[in-house]
Amino acid sequence: MEYKVFDFELKKLEEDGTFEGYAAIFRKGKDSDLGGDRIDPGAFLKTLQENPNIPLHWYHDLKEPVGEATGEEDKIGLKIKGQLVLDVQRAKELHALMKKTKRVARQLSIGYNAVKWEMDDNIRALKELRLWEIGIVTYGMDQSAFITDVKCADCPLKKKPEIKMELKPYPNEHSARLQDPDKSQLGTSIKTRIETT
Repeated sequence: MEYKVFDFELKKLEEDGTFEGYAAIFRKGKDSDLGGDRIDPGAFLKTLQENPNIPLHWYHDLKEPVGEATGEEDKIGLKIKGQLVLDVQRAKELHALMKKTKRVARQLSIGYNAVKWEMDDNIRALKELRLWEIGIVTYGMDQSAFITDVKCADCPLKKKPEIKMELKPYPNEHSARLQDPDKSQLGTSIKTRIETT
């Protein structure tokens, strides 16, 4: 399994732990993420039809489930509606961090297998992905996805964000791969590599 991480700005977080945002952003032409990939529109259609409920984890740790999400493609990317299960301690902690901070737990990472892709010069154009799960993380590889709305009295961000496709000053922080997911039904061994420039 591969992982791709996207930034989000927390703009809708309900008191019951529900939130909305983008877990992946589509790119065009020669625009790729820091891993040299471009997710094309339509890449999630089959997987969402086959598996409409997507597990949410903290940092892709399969022993740290925090909730579930549903998703749909729109013109921007993979839009999700997430539900943190606040009876779970880690989900309760994440909910508090999302409400009270501006930089912690602000990125989403998709765990997927590339089913169909084409090489476009040096860019891997991802045409079909099998989506396994979504991780809530702090640092990531792609800085383009975000939560779109917040409804809570004490959340730090109030204004609706502009959609921007720009890199932040901390490229190449996080990428990870799950080892042999087919042998272990998503496996238990996670290898994480922190990259610095």
